[in-house]
Amino acid sequence: MTPWRSPMLKRSGWLQGGFGLFNLAVGMMFYGFARVVDRAVMEPKVYGELVTGVPAEWWAEAIMAAQTLLMLGVIINGAWRWSPVLRVIGSFASIGIFGSFTLSAVTAVHGDFFVLCCGAMAVTYMVLFVFNVFDLVVAGYERR
Repeated sequence: MTPWRSPMLKRSGWLQGGFGLFNLAVGMMFYGFARVVDRAVMEPKVYGELVTGVPAEWWAEAIMAAQTLLMLGVIINGAWRWSPVLRVIGSFASIGIFGSFTLSAVTAVHGDFFVLCCGAMAVTYMVLFVFNVFDLVVAGYERR
């Protein structure tokens, strides 16, 4: 029996893989920068008070973990029956991370640009989350 292939990844696979790779690179650079610099990387004036209470390295690790799960789900694509679960978890975690950054930066004095960037990422991951939930449901029905 041939492995189940996601019909949604034919349309959005390049987008999910591209966003995953981009944000994985951003998370790696953010982690490296946070480890090298001696001062606070996340300023409350830009990021807001909500997220600056958590160390920057933890945020970078969360971004890298979410993007790794998302990209593994895109790469596996049906070779494992529940590979859409990886994409659902990765996109949902990305919504939480970028949504937290957006909500926190709304209250920041100089957070306007950050609100736009992270808000756009959160909305994009919401769309990808819907695609991935659809794939998860379809994979469950087609395998029966």
